[in-house]
Amino acid sequence: MVLSFSPQGRTYDPIFHAATRPQNAEPQTIFSARGLALVAVPWPWAMALKLVRYEKKDPDDCVAIIRLGFAQRGIRWTVAGLEQWISDRCWPMGYNNYQPPQKAQLRQRMQDAIARAFPPSPLGAHLSSSAGHRPPQRTTSETALYFS
Repeated sequence: MVLSFSPQGRTYDPIFHAATRPQNAEPQTIFSARGLALVAVPWPWAMALKLVRYEKKDPDDCVAIIRLGFAQRGIRWTVAGLEQWISDRCWPMGYNNYQPPQKAQLRQRMQDAIARAFPPSPLGAHLSSSAGHRPPQRTTSETALYFS
């Protein structure tokens, strides 16, 4: 659990707060019945928490989020862009206070996730001046993607 302080100095859970904001709660509710609602964490928090741990299925989950961001929003992920995204939206995790080795490890995990999401194409590498990671063609999805 990540705890932070509100401007009034009270302790609160920023992940719960982000998930239950009106623009996030409804589209991220994955189950609702009388007395129970299951709300998924916002995408930036899911990515941030998985990058910190990066074990078991976390790399696969990061890849799925990266691909979904491209498919639904056309986001061309870079390490700098991914780092900015989670730093801005998940500031209570204190990324700005990470020591250089921690930041380097986080960036390495981001680069790994991006490389896994869009592996270089042997056929397409010579066709592009920016050989390397080529995102697949844009696809559609029934699930809306909320990056706020």
